Amino acid sequence: MALTIIILLALLRHLGSWPAAASRSPRFTEEPASGDASLLGVLVTPEQPAKAMPPIGEDAARAFFRRFAPVAVSERKKYGVPAAVTLAYAFSNSHAGQKMPAQQANNYFSLPCTSDWEGDTFEQEGVCFRRYETAWESFRDFSVFMSSQEWYGAVRRQSGKDWRGWVKALERNSGPTAAHTMQAVIEQYGLDELDR
Repeated sequence: MALTIIILLALLRHLGSWPAAASRSPRFTEEPASGDASLLGVLVTPEQPAKAMPPIGEDAARAFFRRFAPVAVSERKKYGVPAAVTLAYAFSNSHAGQKMPAQQANNYFSLPCTSDWEGDTFEQEGVCFRRYETAWESFRDFSVFMSSQEWYGAVRRQSGKDWRGWVKALERNSGPTAAHTMQAVIEQYGLDELDR
């Protein structure tokens, strides 16, 4: 997954994609852990090898951000998680909407079924994912999930709209690979502009 993102970011930089992308440099300092894992460790299935996804084209990336930026900003206003963090998380976990949970279940965050999940489900390769009627429901459930984390209140008070503080908290709670991936996406696409 990280290799795909590195290739994508290099291609987008070469094409001069998103505004200010040429001046931003993604930082990857660690190879991904084996297996498929969503950020925050929400879904970890090490027995299932990660499948190579096609690179995300410039048009697909722009369409994804254009479609979901207003949703991420709206969620920030209600829950306090920076729009840049929410959008980078969704982009990374759904491969810009190209992964099956996003396409078949409107699940842009790879949120798995849990014992208390009462909604519809979608199964892929033996993994149960939450199914949503709309993409917006996926974003709302992610906001609710984030706000239920023990560290959420402290990070919200200390960091506010500063995405860097949130990424540091995510790094402490889910490891450096996820945090570096999110940081690279935010910097490459200038997503921090959504929180100014």
